[in-house]
Amino acid sequence: ETDTVANQLAKIKLYTAKGEMYCYPDDLVYFETAKRYAIAHFGTGTKEVVLRHNLVELEEILPQSHFLRVSRQYTINKKYI
Repeated sequence: ETDTVANQLAKIKLYTAKGEMYCYPDDLVYFETAKRYAIAHFGTGTKEVVLRHNLVELEEILPQSHFLRVSRQYTINKKYI
């Protein structure tokens, strides 16, 4: 249970066109490809954000315990399956 609390508190640093942004893994629903970049979709009502990462780079950043690459175009948060 302590690990679950720690995972919820650890923010992920992502890069956008406007700079850095920090978010909790549980706030992210899925990512989709957009040419060389990825689009982050949030479950919190936050508008989608274009990231300066592609899905391969995101795989290295995102906690594998929370996210799953389901196709060439999408990486999803396991919580929303």
